Amino acid sequence: MKNLQLLPNVLAYSILAILFLLISKLIYDLFSRYKLDHELTKEDNPAVGIALAGYFIGMIIIIGSVIPDTSRVTLIDGLIEVAIYSTLGIILLNISKLVTDELILYKFKITKELIEDRNSGTGFVVAGVYVASALIIAASIAGSPAETFIKNNNISKEVIKPFGELLNGLSGEPYKVVSGVLLSIIFFLLGQVTLIIYSFVYSYILPFKIQEEIEKDNVAAGLAFGGGLLALGIILFRGIRGDGHFYGWNDSLTYFGWLIIFAIIVFPLIRIFVDRIMLTGSRLTEEIVRDRNVNAALLEIICLNLVSTIICFAY
Repeated sequence: MKNLQLLPNVLAYSILAILFLLISKLIYDLFSRYKLDHELTKEDNPAVGIALAGYFIGMIIIIGSVIPDTSRVTLIDGLIEVAIYSTLGIILLNISKLVTDELILYKFKITKELIEDRNSGTGFVVAGVYVASALIIAASIAGSPAETFIKNNNISKEVIKPFGELLNGLSGEPYKVVSGVLLSIIFFLLGQVTLIIYSFVYSYILPFKIQEEIEKDNVAAGLAFGGGLLALGIILFRGIRGDGHFYGWNDSLTYFGWLIIFAIIVFPLIRIFVDRIMLTGSRLTEEIVRDRNVNAALLEIICLNLVSTIICFAY
């Protein structure tokens, strides 16, 4: 009977989620230098479809992560909370698009590759950044780590100080939401910096120029790069989320930092594993660069995301 009583809540959250998915599409279209529906339906552009799919998956992750426990809040408060965080998610995901254009795929223009060249490789990288960014946002708001952060008596006044004026006079749900938004923005920026650093490291360790290959419409290269960003996003989710509580900048950033160092060390080793063991009789670089073999790229990102998922659940 209890499950039946929750059906109105499920219906209400579902309607709100669909509404924000539509709003996110309108915002995406507004800030794009092309007409989204035209590219999707008239031009049948797969590159735009791949990028948009990553954006929508990101929104689903964010919305799903902030739906509250119905025993903790009323339906109205819960809907307001979801609306606030969904709006924040739309804003931050569109910022991540700018980061990708200017700092990750900075050697060419993403719009040109998506529209003129219909470059699916570029679409996979953009989609990877969207999903990774969504995982970062979801980790910082799911389970209300910000609420624990602000209310934990063991945290020094110096750490709380930056939030003091903004949180002054707030209590209950408004207090939780505002603190959650602030912490989400901070960790989002930290996560974006990490994605940028990873993109430079990944480009440096490869025996070929990854951005040049993507610009040449090499789908396998873009898929491998985008899949690696997704794998890093999973690790960042764990690094930010921890056990669902924020105990202070010292412990959280140390844990976060160790996971990033681990990823930077292990990811190249996984690539060597795929190169020497998974692809017997061939080389990963040759398959991706010379043959543009999507299957080889899939093997690489499957292994990367396998390790990331294990870290997420086990560490």
